Amino acid sequence: EKLAHEKSFAKAGDLIHYYFELTNEGIVPVVKLTVNDPKLGIEDLVIDLGDDPLMPGDTLTYEFAEAYVVTEADVAAGKVENVLTVIGESPDGAEDEVTDDLVVPMEKILPHVPSTGEYISRWTAIGALILGGAVALILINRRRKLNQS
Repeated sequence: EKLAHEKSFAKAGDLIHYYFELTNEGIVPVVKLTVNDPKLGIEDLVIDLGDDPLMPGDTLTYEFAEAYVVTEADVAAGKVENVLTVIGESPDGAEDEVTDDLVVPMEKILPHVPSTGEYISRWTAIGALILGGAVALILINRRRKLNQS
């Protein structure tokens, strides 16, 4: 199974670290793997398991040394598609090929939306109401005094 530590990418230049897990679902040990991963530039990478064969039911995890660098073309596509091919070989030379692909999507980053208007705190609003009320009372008192004169 083709896997990546990163679940998404955001921009060109981001790194994607790939690895694979291979389970021997056969009935004989696997003594050699031949790996092809065009996206990583890997062609016919041989992993010798002769000293420690992958026994039936066992799983091998293999981390690729080099990370993939996301390109502008990947950003334009909105994803990175990667195909892995592994050929397993038994002690008697029989081969079995497995292919798996993985798509790492581009993370959609929403642009920052500036706030519109101004934020007025509750205390500022209460203070403005009290001040407005005080001014209104002063004006009412002045009118009364002028009317009484």
